[in-house]
Amino acid sequence: MIYSIYHFFDSIVQKKQFFKKLKKLDQFPFDKKLLSCKNDGVFPDLAIRINKDRKIFTGGELIELKDSYSYTVSSFNSTIPSRSKKIEEIITGENSIIKQQMEKAGNEISSLPVRDVFYLVRGKKDKYTKVCLVYGSFFETISVENLISQSFYQVLEERLKESRKEISDELKQTLISILSQQQSFSKVRNVEKSSVKLRFRIMTEVKAEGNILNSKKYPEIKDNTLNFVLPCHNGEEENNTLRKAEIVFGKAGLKQFDIFKNKHTWFCTITYVMTFGSFSGFAAAFPLMIKSLYGGFADAPDPLKFAFLGPLVGSTMRVLTGPVSDKIGGAILTSLSGVIMLASGLIMIFSGVLAPTSVSQFPLFVTLMLVIFLASGIGNAATFRQYPIIFSHSPRQAAGVIGWTAAIAAYGPFVWATFIGLAITNTGSPIPFFWVLAVYYLIATAINWYYYQRKGAEAPS
Repeated sequence: MIYSIYHFFDSIVQKKQFFKKLKKLDQFPFDKKLLSCKNDGVFPDLAIRINKDRKIFTGGELIELKDSYSYTVSSFNSTIPSRSKKIEEIITGENSIIKQQMEKAGNEISSLPVRDVFYLVRGKKDKYTKVCLVYGSFFETISVENLISQSFYQVLEERLKESRKEISDELKQTLISILSQQQSFSKVRNVEKSSVKLRFRIMTEVKAEGNILNSKKYPEIKDNTLNFVLPCHNGEEENNTLRKAEIVFGKAGLKQFDIFKNKHTWFCTITYVMTFGSFSGFAAAFPLMIKSLYGGFADAPDPLKFAFLGPLVGSTMRVLTGPVSDKIGGAILTSLSGVIMLASGLIMIFSGVLAPTSVSQFPLFVTLMLVIFLASGIGNAATFRQYPIIFSHSPRQAAGVIGWTAAIAAYGPFVWATFIGLAITNTGSPIPFFWVLAVYYLIATAINWYYYQRKGAEAPS
């Protein structure tokens, strides 16, 4: 059996559902076969076994658990986060529980004197959870010695200023150098005639830029995700990381994620939400809007008599426009779809049909909604033609992108119905939602035109 932080991550992926269920992170059912020790309240919380054959994986990584009931990394007590630690600094004596556990696991402890350090960070906020397995270098942006010495330099300067005393720069540097070692503070100090022993304790807290759970700083770390954060400072380091990941996760398992590195995956997602998202979203929201906007008038229309019309028009246009997009290209039809939906949405805003004063406005409302359905059907056919061409260099990626965009756009009914309902509840009209939608249509259409339709476009389709 091979041991490494990669294998550890693979093992927690298999049990990822426990990250949301368990109250405490140390209750997680970690794979004991991978571990040489497990502790509570003592660093390290976990340690990976060492491999005898270390050509690719050395094993021996140390892991500290960081659990928080917010999206802030909990403070580091009695330690400073770092990329590596010397095992001699962790095992302080023959009776060390860590030493005993590692030896029982069959590890020759001294064979790997310096160990990589990782932090398993969990943050919980309302019903959401973020989990990151982070290499220690993420937090150690300057050396531990430098951090300690500069911190004490600030204390020294403050005290000298307060006492109005001066000392030479040489003496300052000597004092700072002496007080730069973390292990100096872990020892218990026994002072003669004192009834207590003194032990200095270091506590570190992350800044905003060091908070991997901070959505503003790290938007790629999404809610309800499990993430593996590794450094890639150069091509060689990236290739080495990918090679190890490929060995553990498999080539097919790893490659399926490469679509997310491609900007066109995200552009296609934006345009597909515009087209299919609008179709599915308005299909769900159409009867809600009829009832909410026109249900209070005398002779109010029955939503059920009109609800089927939108999906029928959209689906029909999807079928009829397919052959057309094959002949003239999908990009031009996607842009046309966006322009029509944008124009129809703006007309609905300014014509008053979204804040009606009379049931007589209902026919125009239905007509404009059916125009949006018609345009979304055109767009559905066009985008389905576009994506395989945009990713023609890789049929595998094309299939992955089609599946991904479809999954995201499938949230259309939930998003449209929810936010239209919120807008009507809070303002009495869906107009705020339509303004947001108009801006989105404009952006999506502009992206489609620039990257896929204009002369000299990057990926004409």
